[in-house]
Amino acid sequence: METTEIATTSTTTEVDAITMEDVVASASIEIQQQQGQHQHQPQTQPQPQQHQEQHKTPFDWFEFHDKARVMESEKVGLDRLRNDDDETKQEPSGEWGGSLNPSEIVSWNDLKALMGRGIPSDSAASTNYHDDIDNRACELYRSFENSGGFLVLQLDEKDASTVTDMWSTMDAYFSLPPDKQQIDIQVLEKEDGSHDPEAGYQFRQTYMGINGEILPETIQNALKDDSNHNAPNDNDCDSHRRGIEGSYALFADITKTVGTIMAAGALEKDMGLMDKVATSMLDDRNGHPFVNADHRLSRYIIGSNDTKRPKESLISHTDWTFTTCIPLSAIPGLQVWKPKSREWIVPEAILGGEDRTNYVVVIAGKWIELLTNRRITSCVHRVVTMPPKGNSRPRQPRLSAPFFCRTKRSIFDLLQDEFHESGENSRSSCVSSSREQAIDSIGQTFGDWIRFLEGDRDPTIPDCVLDLCLDQEDKAPGCFSIDEILGESE
Repeated sequence: METTEIATTSTTTEVDAITMEDVVASASIEIQQQQGQHQHQPQTQPQPQQHQEQHKTPFDWFEFHDKARVMESEKVGLDRLRNDDDETKQEPSGEWGGSLNPSEIVSWNDLKALMGRGIPSDSAASTNYHDDIDNRACELYRSFENSGGFLVLQLDEKDASTVTDMWSTMDAYFSLPPDKQQIDIQVLEKEDGSHDPEAGYQFRQTYMGINGEILPETIQNALKDDSNHNAPNDNDCDSHRRGIEGSYALFADITKTVGTIMAAGALEKDMGLMDKVATSMLDDRNGHPFVNADHRLSRYIIGSNDTKRPKESLISHTDWTFTTCIPLSAIPGLQVWKPKSREWIVPEAILGGEDRTNYVVVIAGKWIELLTNRRITSCVHRVVTMPPKGNSRPRQPRLSAPFFCRTKRSIFDLLQDEFHESGENSRSSCVSSSREQAIDSIGQTFGDWIRFLEGDRDPTIPDCVLDLCLDQEDKAPGCFSIDEILGESE
């Protein structure tokens, strides 16, 4: 969700995938915008063409590489999923959505078992069992990478019920009179810089407080207040609370678990070690989990009902996340790119219907791409709104509820200082001009981080890695909690 493609109107919020100048230069922007504080993104001054390449930092090269993949996906127009023949043309109803390989649909319970939850102690102690875990992690990674960085998780009945509660809560909230909704709006920005008020979405987002509470309670309170003025129903209130709080906890668990397993498989590392690495990336020094993650509850702007063409509500992009979890909407719109087969897949068209709450899509973000030194690539995806079949009925607004699992602020600060600044102490000023070596230098920093957490005390490990792993009191990595940042912005 890139600010180069999306502009904000009304009260604004944070963005997901933007240029590294925007993201890394001030990671606190993401937090401050949760309070509706808009900050203009810094603009990079154009460089003369003949000098442009020599001024690229490692992050510039990384963004250049990422943009090239996005542009490749954009060669396939909005009216089709592939570029080869008319048979792949999308039907307005969204009934044709490509196909998923069996290996791309994975049981959530199986992944939890791989992490050692619910495993009998006698099995867990078996050497063969741990070998099986390593082999399964490698298999999942290969499938994840072959797909282009996405998989579909099949939930059990209990978790599917939580997702059902979430959708019913969103339906109820977005059905309230406008004066009872507290929502932010983002609209699409066109290539010429103009804004399209008929493309984008309205949303409300939640985050986890330092004590584990899900904040703000705007949606629950609005629905409770509306219920008090109409027909009070304690069951509905409980369902709405489960929908907001339960879905946040579920998606947070899913994003971290999938990222940990995929990274372990990609790097051929122990699962316990990679769980420690993921925790150190996502949690602050006080144990505040998912300190920079948020759950965005959205309703897409439908625009004019008389359009007969597919409309891009969110352009092709990748996310600046560890991983992103996206439950399947009732109205197909999410499309994920499979670069090896050069086609778009529409999971909501394939697995939609009454059983859709049994599935969520998990996609790789740029942070896991850097952590694995590009063994895993971030997933290119877009949202395309299809017109009603035959234009016989009004277009219905699509609801969406992506969960963005981001790293903590101190990692942004580290990588800005080391790889995106031109100071004399920055490695971006002395790194090789080779594009591949420049990007690899970022991956090597994460490799050093993993080595240190593994117990390696090699004196050649850069000081910046030690700064992340140890503070002055030899505690866990330090960074601001989301509450402290929000407090500073008030």
